Formats: sequence, structure tokens, C-alpha cells
Amino acid sequence: MPAAAHNAAVLMEWLRTMDAVELAGRPAWWQQRCRRAVDRYPVLNAEPELDHPGFSAFKVPAQLLQWAQAPVASQTSSAARPVAGVERGEV
Repeated sequence: MPAAAHNAAVLMEWLRTMDAVELAGRPAWWQQRCRRAVDRYPVLNAEPELDHPGFSAFKVPAQLLQWAQAPVASQTSSAARPVAGVERGEV
């Protein structure tokens, strides 16, 4: 249950963040997130806590790599807009 709650919280944060990006900019926003995730794999695999016999390095999932490398259609604008309720302190 704690892991499911964590996942739900992260997904909701992604939704709020993505909602602040104009529709045309969302593919580039997602690709940037995927690229950052791919870039983190070597960093995580270099953690000293993971350096023990039998450890097999984390591997980038094929789908994540595809999203990170896929061509993104050109956008006319990707400016952020305020998230509903933020200016009133509701979120």
C-alpha cells in the first residue's frame, strides 16, 4: 500500500506539472522527462550502496528509451500557464 500511495502521488504531481504546459509543448515535456530518467541510470548504478556481489545494474526499459529518443514534432509554443488553484493557494 505505501508504494501504491507513492506512485499515485507522483502521478498526480506529473499531471499537475503537465497541465501547466500548453498542449503543443507536452510531447517535448514528456521527452525531456524521459531523457532525464535515462540519464539517471548510470548515476544510480554507480551508487556505492549497490556495489556488492550479485548486483546486476539497472537497465533502461526499452519503452523509456524509445520515448527519450523519439522525434518530437515541432511546437509553436510551450510556455507554461498557471496551474488551476495555485494562485489562490488551493493546490
